[in-house]
Amino acid sequence: MPDFIDHLTDAQTFDLVELYQQEWWSVHRQVEDVKVMLKNSDLIFGFQEGERLIGFARVLSDFVYKALLFDILIAVDQRGQGLGKKLMTTILEYPKLAHTSHFELYCLPAMESFYRPFGFITKAREAELSFMRYSRPK
Repeated sequence: MPDFIDHLTDAQTFDLVELYQQEWWSVHRQVEDVKVMLKNSDLIFGFQEGERLIGFARVLSDFVYKALLFDILIAVDQRGQGLGKKLMTTILEYPKLAHTSHFELYCLPAMESFYRPFGFITKAREAELSFMRYSRPK
């Protein structure tokens, strides 16, 4: 199983840009912008195989009420092995987010079925994106 990481090396930042190049919604992201984005994200979640970044997500949060998940990515050659599920479980069980009430994300409607087993429900659809929320049980 790949190793969990909570920060990226310089080489892994380039790996992340390569992951972005594989997705229609992030194909134009550039290294310098990604470096700024990483500095300004509250939490970084990643999985590495050797030194190669193969899974990534980031979270912006107030650590009480809201956590917004962004850029949930798995390398194309690593999909179908449960890594996306492990990434989501790692985020939802992360100790620093233990008291956060709501986790929110945007996804394509086709991806809703991936997030539902984690407790996310669709709150709204706008254009081609779905807004989903998971509310932590009290």
